[in-house]
Amino acid sequence: MKISQKGIDLICKFEGFRAKPYLCTSDRATIGYGTTLYKSGKNVTIQDPPITKEQALEELIYHLENRCYH
Repeated sequence: MKISQKGIDLICKFEGFRAKPYLCTSDRATIGYGTTLYKSGKNVTIQDPPITKEQALEELIYHLENRCYH
């Protein structure tokens, strides 16, 4: 699936960016723009190091294009 830049911008706006891992409302470790599973297949953990906005955007786009909704 290909998503437009407007779609990506909208997701980023509503998700918000967090460089450090946190527990979301469903008690899952989350980072960046709502990532719970890295594109490498590794789950996000609270102990993970912070990521940049660029890394978070890369993760988001990967998951959107590969239909990885976790």
